[in-house]
Amino acid sequence: MTRLASAFEKAGYHMCSLYCADGTFINEPSKYLSASLTSLATMTQMSLPHINVLTKCDKVQNKELLERMTNMNFEDCFESKDSFFNKKYLDLNMKLFEVMEGFSLVQFTTSDIMDEESVQDLILMLDNLVQYDEYRMPKDSYFQDNQ
Repeated sequence: MTRLASAFEKAGYHMCSLYCADGTFINEPSKYLSASLTSLATMTQMSLPHINVLTKCDKVQNKELLERMTNMNFEDCFESKDSFFNKKYLDLNMKLFEVMEGFSLVQFTTSDIMDEESVQDLILMLDNLVQYDEYRMPKDSYFQDNQ
């Protein structure tokens, strides 16, 4: 995949990667951890500018939890850690969350199909990531005097 992305960039295309995870994963911390780790693996493998998106946020009932999860506040998000994680792996999962939160490795933005502004915000983020408007501007070489 990296070679394919390199070939497109050599051909003059400006690319970025968009990782989409189901927004309902925030209801189960183990699934959210899995999505975060998969996103991290994708970011490192692709070597492209990257955005992580939680999709289907219109299906999420707890909007406050969704807001806290997108701000990477894991510690106060899982009040009942014991009910979500296998007790055998609770310490491992919590350490993984701490590392991801401490180094700000993964951050998600939300996408709600019912909210047009959320879709426009996502398009704007992608445009900024690939610097779309910057490449639409005329080059300085077109305006320099011939000497």
